[in-house]
Amino acid sequence: MDKNININVEIQNSENFLMQEHAYFNFTHFVEMAKEKNYINYRDYESTWSDFKKSRFIESLILNVPLPSIIVYESSYNIYEFITGINRTKSFQDFLDDKFTLTGLNYWKVLNGKSYSQIEDTVLHRIARKQIHWISIHNNSQNSKLIRKIATDLLTSHFH
Repeated sequence: MDKNININVEIQNSENFLMQEHAYFNFTHFVEMAKEKNYINYRDYESTWSDFKKSRFIESLILNVPLPSIIVYESSYNIYEFITGINRTKSFQDFLDDKFTLTGLNYWKVLNGKSYSQIEDTVLHRIARKQIHWISIHNNSQNSKLIRKIATDLLTSHFH
């Protein structure tokens, strides 16, 4: 009986529990939110993806390929930092800002060499409809170590 009481007390006082919020956003809307520096912190991040990899990601949006969730944590009230998804988000922002032309596309070869502003509206509408799953981990003083561990595990592929 004492064991059960101790477990219940441990669960109630545990630091090893994350409060999460799940939402679906239109990907274009999400990127616009991310561009607002007061909402999602990019920390002046520069994408590590090549134009080829960015292009293949854009092609996956056109093809409506399911995307992995974007995971963020709330570093302070209503301010978020990326755990996963920053390269996808930054690549899409670069695409919207005409910072590269598409290259190496396999299924939409007709778009190779084009930037966002050169692509027909019918194709852009397909991209604009894309939904992404957002998971927000709420921060509190008790779970900051756990958040760092999860971020490290996710980024080093321990969960894949």
